Amino acid sequence: MARRRRVASVRPDQSFKGRQFTAEVILWAVRWYLMFPVSYRDLELMLADRGVEVAHTTVFRWVQTYAPEIEKRLRPHLRLSNGSWRVDETYVRVKGRWTYLYRAVDSRGQTIDFLLLAKRNTDAAKRFFRKALGQPHTVNPCTITVDKNPAYPCAMAEMKADDWWTRYADPSHLCRRAVPSGRQIRSLSWPFAICRKLRNRTTYAAHPVCAAVALKTLKIYEETDILGHVAQVSPLLRDGLRALRDHPLVGDVRGVGLIAAVETVADKAAETAFDPKLGVGARLQNAVLKRQVILRGLRGNALAVCPPLIVRPPEIQELIAAVRGALDEVAAELQADGHWMPN
Repeated sequence: MARRRRVASVRPDQSFKGRQFTAEVILWAVRWYLMFPVSYRDLELMLADRGVEVAHTTVFRWVQTYAPEIEKRLRPHLRLSNGSWRVDETYVRVKGRWTYLYRAVDSRGQTIDFLLLAKRNTDAAKRFFRKALGQPHTVNPCTITVDKNPAYPCAMAEMKADDWWTRYADPSHLCRRAVPSGRQIRSLSWPFAICRKLRNRTTYAAHPVCAAVALKTLKIYEETDILGHVAQVSPLLRDGLRALRDHPLVGDVRGVGLIAAVETVADKAAETAFDPKLGVGARLQNAVLKRQVILRGLRGNALAVCPPLIVRPPEIQELIAAVRGALDEVAAELQADGHWMPN
């Protein structure tokens, strides 16, 4: 069982004096906002589900009041960073204004520091380096890996001291660890973009952001009549796959709508399955991939056929032709290896 997180006990403090809600409720709300890409209205709904009636404007005031204090108290407890830094910046929109987000991480991926600045020049880079070096959990870096921004080497040259040595490097794949991409950073301020980062087919226990995206998706389905399009093209896929039943390698074809599967057998009369070690499904997947079609080989001897909902009739015909060609290719391979003989 996963261990549940628990808020540390909070002693009565003048900071919470006069508040309508307890310190635990306030700190939970602030912690959720800082850790997850949710809006103030999302937090209002989440707290309401837990029996806490609070306005989103109140949550906003909590964050503005307690977030700086939380940061100040947490910094002394951060793990000491190492001497290999990755520094980069990206362009983000904050309160309607475009600014540069500078961020640095070490080789372990631990955040060293970040800073929002209006400009992208040598003075801005020097200001960020001074702020990062002034933190209690940082050490003087031995290596600072940056991108091709000419401001960085100039800032490093001006800030070099006798007790601080840096080596300028430029492998871009290391820089991306600091700021992966503008889209990923901006997704924290634009909730719907966060689903680009979530794993496929995962809703994270009805997360409100993903629920909102699901509702928007259903609305798009209705506006574009996706279900009507599927009803029109699904018979083409069904009839095309059923025509493959005469292939000596195919045992059965079944499915509904635009979700189907082609099952292969070693003996059609006896309905004997192939040895799973032969990986017939994986062979079919690789064979259709050679024909510029992406399908998924299931565990065992089947091939899943699940085209996108916007597939067009000519594309369905190309898909059927690719599957038939893949069946012929795999049948020839199995026969050449002595694993199968047509009957």
